[in-house]
Amino acid sequence: NDSDDIKLILTISNNNEDEYELGFKIQKPTKIENAFLRTQILEIDEFNKFAEDYKNITNKRDLSEVIFIYQTRPISSVSQNEPYFNLAQVDRKILRGASQEALRNKLILKRDMITALNNSLSNILECPVELELPKRGDAQKKEYVHIDVKIGDRIPKELYLQGSGFLQILEILSTIEYIDAPLKILLVDEPDSHIHSKLQVNLLKELRNQTSNQFFIISHNDQFVTSSNEGEVFFLNKEDLLSKELKPLNFDAFKRIKEELGGVLIHLELLSA
Repeated sequence: NDSDDIKLILTISNNNEDEYELGFKIQKPTKIENAFLRTQILEIDEFNKFAEDYKNITNKRDLSEVIFIYQTRPISSVSQNEPYFNLAQVDRKILRGASQEALRNKLILKRDMITALNNSLSNILECPVELELPKRGDAQKKEYVHIDVKIGDRIPKELYLQGSGFLQILEILSTIEYIDAPLKILLVDEPDSHIHSKLQVNLLKELRNQTSNQFFIISHNDQFVTSSNEGEVFFLNKEDLLSKELKPLNFDAFKRIKEELGGVLIHLELLSA
């Protein structure tokens, strides 16, 4: 309804000791056609308290270094020729939602994360994965970044020649490792569009190992429901829209959700059981 205001509140909990209610209101003037949207903080004291407490806890000077919010979307392709960027240019790409344009640069600028990244990729793909980075001095001699990927016993191939599913996984994990913030909020929009169902389960397991991060995954795939624990699944339907409240589902509701998402495939599973 155009005449209604919208209020959104994000509650952040610090190990169940302190809670911060960070809320704002969105308003639209009713007397002006095609008017702008106006945002207004609900309780400024909550924001100030959160900022001061977390800067003291983390010894960070700027609140933007404390929480990093990043959105990743399915990648259709990665550029064949990616120039060398500096830190500021890579950060700008990420903030603009064009992180995939700096995928190779994220890897070479954070060389110390490569071992952990290789281990995560190997766990998800269930075979050895090794990223072969260029030499440090190549940035002064060459225009484009070249990174080879060796998967299992296959011949190493450049990043550009890898499948979209692998690139999507690498994009998610590399950003997690790249950003140095004590709290990272990652919104993953339909990763199943490019990732095989088996790898989706492994990806969820690996993301659960990232204890300092908060993940939100948007999906229409029943595979994610199957791999989720109670309290982790939110299902938006007409009833929720009418009540204006979205609560996590209990385990008993998972089967019904799988039926709505999986349709005839679920019934085939039951017949073959």
